[in-house]
Amino acid sequence: MATATTTHRDRLIAQQELVAEEMRQMNAATKRDNRDFTPDEAAKYAALKKQLEAFDGRIEQAESDENLLTTLDNIKSGGAPRASSSKGRSPYSGRDSLARYLAQTPFGKFLAEHRGTLSASGPGWSTPPLLIIGHMGGGDLMAATLDDSMPSGGALVIPDTVDAIVPLPSRPLVVADLMAPGTTDSNLVTVMKEKTVLNAAAVVPSGGLKPESSITFEAGGEPVKKIATWLAVVTELLEDVPGLAAYLNTRLMHFVRLAEDNELLNGDATGDHFNGIVHRAAAPPIARTGTENNADAILRQITAIETATQDVVSGIVMNPANWNAVASLKATDGTYIGSGPFETPGRKMLWGREVAVTPAQVINTAVVGAFRTASQFRRRTPLQVSASNSHASFFIENKVALLAEERGALVVYRDAAFGLVTALTEVVPPV
Repeated sequence: MATATTTHRDRLIAQQELVAEEMRQMNAATKRDNRDFTPDEAAKYAALKKQLEAFDGRIEQAESDENLLTTLDNIKSGGAPRASSSKGRSPYSGRDSLARYLAQTPFGKFLAEHRGTLSASGPGWSTPPLLIIGHMGGGDLMAATLDDSMPSGGALVIPDTVDAIVPLPSRPLVVADLMAPGTTDSNLVTVMKEKTVLNAAAVVPSGGLKPESSITFEAGGEPVKKIATWLAVVTELLEDVPGLAAYLNTRLMHFVRLAEDNELLNGDATGDHFNGIVHRAAAPPIARTGTENNADAILRQITAIETATQDVVSGIVMNPANWNAVASLKATDGTYIGSGPFETPGRKMLWGREVAVTPAQVINTAVVGAFRTASQFRRRTPLQVSASNSHASFFIENKVALLAEERGALVVYRDAAFGLVTALTEVVPPV
């Protein structure tokens, strides 16, 4: 009867040793490479440590179960109970006090009187009723079924906690990826732009006067802007929750990137806001007509921009509802024109240009432009997270301020290389 429980206990000990060995290997690797844990490794190590500590309680429970089963076997067969457990405790201490109590009940005495004569295949037999009176120290209790509810046996159930924090969903980050990357060492990016161009080149006769061309320039300044956020957290929480610091760092950085994505697209240049692409798109807007679909209207704007500026349009920004109206276009025979609903998802492309789909783009309007050649996001300082307890009274309150911030400048070399397409159709989501 105790064999199965002992085997379960041994299996738990073996699993605990595997976890401990993995932790030892992680420590050895950092010592060998003379480095600290990375954030991901630190989170994994903390999770392993939590598993290791949880095994102690499970092993103790399995050992207690073994003692109880052994005691009942001894009562039935007439043998003496074990003198001590593997950890030096009396077999009747703690949880095993229930086994000692059972031995003194009519049920236990019945088993002792009939030891060696009871068999599942023998003649029918019955035991006296067992009424549990008192509860390890006094007080009358009615006999009750042990179940998994509180305050019955619910406390014995060990919850299976996922070692992760599930964040709320957020929109994708797409705008900066459409632009050319870059850096700056100043707080102002100055761009020299052609203001007027007179191209007088022409065929001339031998010895004749050559026509003179002219170019005038103007300087355009793009100031470096800062995007930042911070969060207060008590130091005890950072100490007691494994992986919390890495999680908060990641979330705060994501918050800044979301603000960056929106500023590059929709910044209105007021105050400290960026002068975003939508606000400065200078190509005449094109509205979809009643006979066109979204793709037709976007192609007209692509043609207009490339004709006027000689820049190659490289990207399109659309709201998901307007993109899905394009993705669901069908031929007259009912077949999908694009990849269709059962194809493997890939890069979203329209007229050979990359499509960035984001809810940050206002619905029924798309932005078309030469993102790669006519715009650039130049970073002054990279996105980083710092921590300090020097804010206000944080030092004496055991609080830490986590600060995430970055600085950069949005440089648009040709405003006319960007234009809007309006009055698009949409796929209306269900109410």
